[in-house]
Amino acid sequence: MTEYIIPYQDAESEFTEKRSRFITHLYQVKTEAEARTRIEEMKKKYYDARHNCWCYLLREGGVVRYSDDGEPQGTAGQPMLNVFQRQEVWNVCCIVTRYFGGVLLGAGGLFLSRSGFFAACASIQDLRAYISRSAPYSHLTFFVVQLLSVVLAPIPSNLTAAAGGLLFGTWPAFFLTYGAVMAGSLLVFWLARTLGREFAERVVSRRLSVKYQKVIREKTTVFLALAFLLPYFPDDMLCILAGLTPITFGRFALLALFTRPWGLLFASALGGASLSIPLWAMVLIGLAGAAIFVLGMLYGDRLERAILKLLGKE
Repeated sequence: MTEYIIPYQDAESEFTEKRSRFITHLYQVKTEAEARTRIEEMKKKYYDARHNCWCYLLREGGVVRYSDDGEPQGTAGQPMLNVFQRQEVWNVCCIVTRYFGGVLLGAGGLFLSRSGFFAACASIQDLRAYISRSAPYSHLTFFVVQLLSVVLAPIPSNLTAAAGGLLFGTWPAFFLTYGAVMAGSLLVFWLARTLGREFAERVVSRRLSVKYQKVIREKTTVFLALAFLLPYFPDDMLCILAGLTPITFGRFALLALFTRPWGLLFASALGGASLSIPLWAMVLIGLAGAAIFVLGMLYGDRLERAILKLLGKE
């Protein structure tokens, strides 16, 4: 005879997720009529709730029923039912009441909630543990986000590298970011080389194009090396403009390979060490970063003009 589990006694629990309140009631039942009675009792008691999702399983006759009660199809009652089935729990009725807190979880949000993502956000250590459990999908997601930031959205790669260092650790974040940045740089270079000026003009603003086009054509290698090493240049946009110059794909790839990683490595290391660096050191790093930002805002254009003048632009 196959062993199975039945609830020892009725139970109730409650938690809050994304400002939504969830109340769970668990009952031992033996008939459908008894299960339906429990469900109706909860619907009357929590008449003002957004959802009253439920499921029940009866050993006799193998009866199983569930309802999402307005939640996205297959995201509430069905997963509840699956839990009991996997654990061989029978003669049970479970009702989960949700009071909506103003944040739409949707199917993806409900999946993240059930997987423990929102709970893991309580601390960096918990979030790191969640990401480690979610590998390799978490690493793939980060890689894709980094790649898209190069191809579609000009998000500074150093910022995302620092965030990656915090979440994944220094070396995983560096290699993921470096790989994505290299892939994105080569992709936009190839697109500009293949599709020509029409593609570049759609992606790069006319102001940037006019500003850099001559110097990048006349001093391609030297200028790109300096631009990739210094933080004041729009690296991703310059990769597109480089595709319009005579520089070969191989030469560009080698140039990017040896000049783009250093800033990414520093940012990844900074993010990865942030949990172990003493508070006073973090304050000093923060002040140094603020000082560099201010100096960049005040003198970055002057430095850029000086380099352009040195290379024959002005």
